[in-house]
Amino acid sequence: MDTMLRDPLTAQPAVEALRDEFDALSTQVTAATATAAHRLTGLADRLAILEQLAMTPAAQPGGGTPYQYASLGEWVDEVFTRLAARHRVRWCSNWEAHLEARARLEALWHTWEAANAPQPGGQPAWSAVDEWLRIVFDHHAAVLLDIDGPFAACSPFDRCSPPPRLAQRVLAKARQTAVARLDAYHARRHASGGR
Repeated sequence: MDTMLRDPLTAQPAVEALRDEFDALSTQVTAATATAAHRLTGLADRLAILEQLAMTPAAQPGGGTPYQYASLGEWVDEVFTRLAARHRVRWCSNWEAHLEARARLEALWHTWEAANAPQPGGQPAWSAVDEWLRIVFDHHAAVLLDIDGPFAACSPFDRCSPPPRLAQRVLAKARQTAVARLDAYHARRHASGGR
């Protein structure tokens, strides 16, 4: 490589090739950084909503109709894990620590209890159960258990803890630094009359 750069005939094409490779990589980094920042902003908004939901005590539907399961954890262990067993891609035994997962599971539990509430004949309304499975469960299970879902960073072998809330700020700062470096590079190239 050093001999190529010393020879004026081979140095210019080598410099141009490296410059093109650098430009292509810079474009990819900028696009990836923008995509990550957009996703982080969306996740931060969702997290704020979910944190607010998690702090609000849930009311039982039907004016206090007793639930079949006394707690969310009991419902998850007895119902969700059975229904989701064939879907399981990502799961976390410490699901309570994930605010989005907890909010979705809470919604699933309350709507399941409402759909399975005994009718005057003692049986649940099967059309309500069918609707719950198709519309509510299938949607939330797909999000919860997706490889990019709330358990994406979890390992089935270790008890995980979700990333700290301030991780978003660190990534935003890293993006700002990367964009500033890229802008400085483009300014230097423009000032030197480069391509």
